[in-house]
Amino acid sequence: MYFRIIFFLLAWAMPALYLNKAGISTLTILALLFTFVPIYQNRKDIFNKKSFFNFFRSRLTQTLLLFLGVALASSFMGVAPEYSVNKWWQLVGVALVGFIFYAGLSFAKPDHFKRFLQYCYWSLAFFSTWALIDHLKLSPEFTAFIHGDDPRLTKFSSVVALMLPFAMGHTLEKNKAKYWVVPLLAVTASFACGGRSGWIAIVISFCMFYFSYPWETVIRKRLNRDIAKVVFLVGAGLGFLTYKFYIGTEIFMNRITLGSNKGAGGGRLDIWQFALEKWTENPWFGIGVKGFRNLDFTGVKLASTMHPHNAFIEVLLETGIVGLTVIVTFIGLLLWRLGRTLYQTVSYKTPIFRITAICALSGFIAYCAASLTLTSIFHAYWLTYFVILVLLMDISRNNIILKKEEDYTHEAENHEITKQYPVAVSVVMPCHNSEKYLASAIESVLAQTFTNWELIIANNGSTDASEKIADEYAEKDGRIISLKTDKGLGVGLAKNMGVEVARGRYIAFLDSDDKWTADKLEKQISFMEKSGAPLSGSHYYVIDDNDNVTGSFRPSKNHVTYYSLLKANDIGCLTSVYDTHQLGKMYMTATKVGSDLFLWLDMLKKKPFAAILHEPLGFYRIHDGANTKNKNRSIKMRWKLIFSEKDVGYMRGFYYFCWYAVNGVLKSLRGRFGR
Repeated sequence: MYFRIIFFLLAWAMPALYLNKAGISTLTILALLFTFVPIYQNRKDIFNKKSFFNFFRSRLTQTLLLFLGVALASSFMGVAPEYSVNKWWQLVGVALVGFIFYAGLSFAKPDHFKRFLQYCYWSLAFFSTWALIDHLKLSPEFTAFIHGDDPRLTKFSSVVALMLPFAMGHTLEKNKAKYWVVPLLAVTASFACGGRSGWIAIVISFCMFYFSYPWETVIRKRLNRDIAKVVFLVGAGLGFLTYKFYIGTEIFMNRITLGSNKGAGGGRLDIWQFALEKWTENPWFGIGVKGFRNLDFTGVKLASTMHPHNAFIEVLLETGIVGLTVIVTFIGLLLWRLGRTLYQTVSYKTPIFRITAICALSGFIAYCAASLTLTSIFHAYWLTYFVILVLLMDISRNNIILKKEEDYTHEAENHEITKQYPVAVSVVMPCHNSEKYLASAIESVLAQTFTNWELIIANNGSTDASEKIADEYAEKDGRIISLKTDKGLGVGLAKNMGVEVARGRYIAFLDSDDKWTADKLEKQISFMEKSGAPLSGSHYYVIDDNDNVTGSFRPSKNHVTYYSLLKANDIGCLTSVYDTHQLGKMYMTATKVGSDLFLWLDMLKKKPFAAILHEPLGFYRIHDGANTKNKNRSIKMRWKLIFSEKDVGYMRGFYYFCWYAVNGVLKSLRGRFGR
């Protein structure tokens, strides 16, 4: 209950700047007061030696405290020490508020983050509608009553840019066309408010969200992608028309051109030049927090003497090279940690923490862009947005790492589900004239340290001694089943014959000319039960006819998506395992080449992610009789596959095919010359 209230207040505090600075301050303080409730409830987990040690050991914490120290030193050595030290205490206050929120919100559940996106959606809907009513002059008396005779509403453009990703995240979570109305209103309001910093920021915010969102989790993803682009373009157009109507054609043209002093960047260039000249007088530690307004402006005519209107220049001027280096390090650490986590770790079911992190990241990048031409970075109200976005990014990151997703199935529960099946793993091995390698492949399964398996050898019309070898092993070990057909079905249909009779929860594939390491099943099944991945693969070695290792295949990805698989098949069939509990039994196509790739794509249409275990667990044999030896046939198959997918147009199809060609060459070289 308390988390809902906190997130509700924060979601409504962010756009409340449209009213005034007191709006965001009041709602943030109320949210802060409610945060003490979860802090008290979890006080034993928060106030102990281990928690304090971990908190102060964090590089982010250390970097932030170092910046506060540098800012204090700069203030003491600045042009107006008493004034700057007083303003420094405001920074300390905002940092303390951030620490309190961090302590309390770290215990929030996935549902609370979903609700935060929902609250942001509706708060943005309310204030965007209000902004459009004001700018369309539908109620001038009410506008004058709320905002005064000379309303300054341009900052709201930047606020919308910070919040748009959260509204879009909720829209995609609902996955209904009618929910795109609010993003349309928001984009229109952002451009209608006339904030040029906001115009740049919202373009960056939209692009960042669009290119980083996990579209694989969205049903009708191509339709939603197209709607998102149309919404942004139409909203921008309507917003410009509304703004032109609000301020008149002449002022509008001045605002969007560089042709006058009132144009884009008007006055700011002079301010920046003056600030940089003053910075050279004390380059290392600067002139103190908010020291710009205490400089000597005699003989200088500037559009503003309050602050430099550029966060980068302001931090450089007021805290020097040392302060700027520390704050850039803080932001770099924050983004690097989050980016690495998003790349390496994924929720295989409902990725709410991942989505929240991407929304906050998009908003944060927009915040940084807006701060380069907007207000003072040291204003408490503007710094509050920085704190909220940083909190959401880092808490979401921590939750991704801790796997606090409610949809994650715990390892113990997964283990119990596996016990309900006659065997844990069914190993399907197609075989066609493989007498030279078949025994080696079977022996690699018999050598597994994980013993709860069955091996199904699907003899696909062999004319050599393969059938005899399979039957002999089946007689010796009851876990081995030998199937046979006189008709050559092809490798895909032969595997389907094995899948049909499989009894295991997990189905693994191993071609009769390849083999596994002894711990392959033990490591991979444990990996899947821990992660909840519906499909997984691993690294593998490449060997020749004589079992000599000639190379290896080691994809750097930690997870594979539908679209990444179109670029390169990072799941080798000999290392693949899929979970029938999540996917059901799924079958391969009758194609002579690439039947496994078709199957992985079908699986990724049902579940958005597959996992890669970064250990070499198999040996892939390249020899003259290998089915994948025919490169021309593989190329033709891939071309046909890519352009047969409904969600892939001609431009994107060509893009994926080019990536496939590059990856194919690299994969061939690694297999031939090693890696």
